[in-house]
Amino acid sequence: YDLVSHLGSLVARLFFQKVEEVGFTTWSKLLGSKKKNDDQDESKSLELSMLLFRVLFKLMLLIGLLFVCFGPSY
Repeated sequence: YDLVSHLGSLVARLFFQKVEEVGFTTWSKLLGSKKKNDDQDESKSLELSMLLFRVLFKLMLLIGLLFVCFGPSY
C-alpha cells in the first residue's frame, strides 16, 4: 500500500520538475544576459519574465487545485 501511495506524488513531481526546468532556463536567458543593453531592453525583459512567472504560477495553481479537488480524500 505504501508503494502505491507514493506513486501518485511521483507523477506530480515529474510533471512539476519539467515546468521548473523550463522556467529556470527561460529566466536565465531573459535576466542573466549582461550585455550592454539599454534600460528599455532591460525593462522589457523584466516585464516578460514577470509575465512568465505569473502565467506559470497560475498554471501550477490550477493544476494543484485540480489534484486537490479530484484526488483521493483520506
